Amino acid sequence: MTGFYCLNSNARYNGYLKELAVIAGINRNLNTHLARHALADMMLNIFEFSLEEVSKMLGHKSIRTTQRYTHQ
Repeated sequence: MTGFYCLNSNARYNGYLKELAVIAGINRNLNTHLARHALADMMLNIFEFSLEEVSKMLGHKSIRTTQRYTHQ
């Protein structure tokens, strides 16, 4: 089968994250939204990517959306 790709849904990834939280002893509901936010936060505040770079990677239409991750 060429040209066929199996894409996982957010629900499936949320299930994986829930399993990982149990294994790691994390008492928090992990989900894809939280993971996306954490990645953007790290790129901006630890690795010092520019706001424009992170905005483009996340597919934000407005830079204001990405500014939420700067904690300023």
